[in-house]
Amino acid sequence: MNEYLKYWNVTEPVFLKLIDVHAVFCPTWFEALFGRLKLLATYPYTVTVITAPSGYGKSTLVKLLYQSKFSWPIEECEVLLLTPSGSISGSGNFWLMEKLATFLGTRSRPTKSSTLAGDSRFSRDLVRCFDEIADEKRKFILIIDAAENLVSPENYAELVTLFNLHMLSRVHISVALFGRPTMLDTFNQVSELSARLACKVEMPSLDESDTARFVDHMLERSSLHRDTFDHEAKVAIFAASHGIFTKVNAIAENCLIEAYFKKSRSINADLVKTISHSVMSTGDLTLKDLKADVRESRNRKEAKEKKSVPAQEVSAPKPVIGLNSLFKND
Repeated sequence: MNEYLKYWNVTEPVFLKLIDVHAVFCPTWFEALFGRLKLLATYPYTVTVITAPSGYGKSTLVKLLYQSKFSWPIEECEVLLLTPSGSISGSGNFWLMEKLATFLGTRSRPTKSSTLAGDSRFSRDLVRCFDEIADEKRKFILIIDAAENLVSPENYAELVTLFNLHMLSRVHISVALFGRPTMLDTFNQVSELSARLACKVEMPSLDESDTARFVDHMLERSSLHRDTFDHEAKVAIFAASHGIFTKVNAIAENCLIEAYFKKSRSINADLVKTISHSVMSTGDLTLKDLKADVRESRNRKEAKEKKSVPAQEVSAPKPVIGLNSLFKND
């Protein structure tokens, strides 16, 4: 992998890298979506639901909202981000109240044998903490990512209980749920929450213009020239990926890898079309896959060198195409 990175004069993969919320790409529709989410700070005891299939950038948006300059002003809001795990099941799992107790610093903890309504000590502690937030003229915003993991109406019981606090506390509480569209099947069964739905947003994929801007953004972040992919190549990436972030990343990184093998510094539409066919047939490439493929390639190369095959007997390498065989002939 070091040779590939050195070729492009980068320290990490260009497209398959960890998210930096301070340098994340913002599509043209982001400001409008964020404006809708800001409604949370206006209407108390409401729910906003944001859905999109996998690969559309939901978790990136959540992190951006929570950590970056786009977040709600700290002097106005107290924001808690939670990601329920896939192991949540039944109503006895305190996935929310335990986190609330830790976040707010309550003196007591919720018990497995009681609900919030029945646990008077914890109820008083929770109300006291929320009233302190209200006294500071601040609001409480709860953001839940991967809400599709709330697979049964019972999983929403603690959220319902949280909303019922408006009868005991003066605090302004609002909730934003991010998840795959399947989460709506369960959410709509919880009438206590669905009745409080203030806004439902379906995140779109990138359009052709934003796809090109995203490719340019990622190249410039790695100090590569945006003309590394010509205009027709970016159009071809959009056509193959339909503007889905994960597919754009997989196709573009694969194109850089293939260009490395070809010792080329530019990528055209023909290469994108060839690579995208392989990506669509073998699945998206991840950073873990890339490192594994490079490691396997290095091991094969070292084993080949030990055999000391005469130069005249070595056949010319074939073009390397595809995810799982990118380094096959290295």
